[in-house]
Amino acid sequence: MKKELIVDRWGNLYGFEILTQEGKEGNDKEAITRIIKEIAPYFRKGAKMFVNLPPSALFVEEIVELLHKLKSYADVVIEIIETERFDPLSLPDIGIPYALDDCGTGYASLCVLLKALESKAFKYVKIDRTIFTRLIRKREGRKFLLALCTVIRESGKRVIFEKVESKEEFYQLVFLSPEESLFQGFYIERTFRKVL
Repeated sequence: MKKELIVDRWGNLYGFEILTQEGKEGNDKEAITRIIKEIAPYFRKGAKMFVNLPPSALFVEEIVELLHKLKSYADVVIEIIETERFDPLSLPDIGIPYALDDCGTGYASLCVLLKALESKAFKYVKIDRTIFTRLIRKREGRKFLLALCTVIRESGKRVIFEKVESKEEFYQLVFLSPEESLFQGFYIERTFRKVL
């Protein structure tokens, strides 16, 4: 299992995304069970734990029970992954906040984003690298990214930029995004892991 750092613009720890092989293969129950056994008892207090799940998993009672057990150890956020078609407004409110994962890719389209912004259960929008790297190259793209971040923030959600790979990307995103934006990726791991 791997823990990826999520930090704010000053490099302060906000949380970790927990990545498991089981989750990648679709065994969500096994993935959450492993997190409870191997990570949760030792998880850093005060940090949020982001866990990837497909939207269909939220309708499985046994998985929801495991998530509430996990919540007793850490402040959990469920990342709704983009591999299945879903309507954010039809997801059950299970008392754990959601993050829209990889916004702009797969089934996490603009229409899905707009619905997630209406949902009280969604608290985070994770913007994928394939989107922000294209936008930061040109003035028009930077204006669009700034507008997108503003709409997300004014909807009461936080932006998380995923897969930030270089110092240049990080500083451009810090400059273009709201103060409360968060960041994760190779550059974040390499730069901040040693100090946290």
